Amino acid sequence: MATGPAAKRFRIHAELAFGIFHHEIYGPFAAGKLAHTRNDKLARASAASAAAYDELAKAKQAVGSDRMLLPLFGPLAALGAMLTGVTDELHNGRAVPSTIDSTNAAIKGIEQTAAFSGIDLIDRVPATSPRCPRCS
Repeated sequence: MATGPAAKRFRIHAELAFGIFHHEIYGPFAAGKLAHTRNDKLARASAASAAAYDELAKAKQAVGSDRMLLPLFGPLAALGAMLTGVTDELHNGRAVPSTIDSTNAAIKGIEQTAAFSGIDLIDRVPATSPRCPRCS
């Protein structure tokens, strides 16, 4: 079971990355609010995707310093590439269903791997981000 400072840093940053993705990208996408090529939600989702990537990079850095968490390194790197793709697509005015769904599936896989290491992850959203109405 991973319980050291690296595990704590990983947990904080992964929960923020996943929370940002779910509340600002996946939730609005599932509700059909990212379907139009130019709208405020799409621009917000693009910025949120970049923020999720930054948090994910911090989580990946924490994993690199703890051998118990090393099984997460590869999946986190792959998720980083997926988030870069999501960011690019959203920035260009597109919410591609297959990309968003596969990114969500990758997050679920990482959550399962982390749980196997003894780290249960929950979505966290920064205080400056409004909460999803369905999740309140």
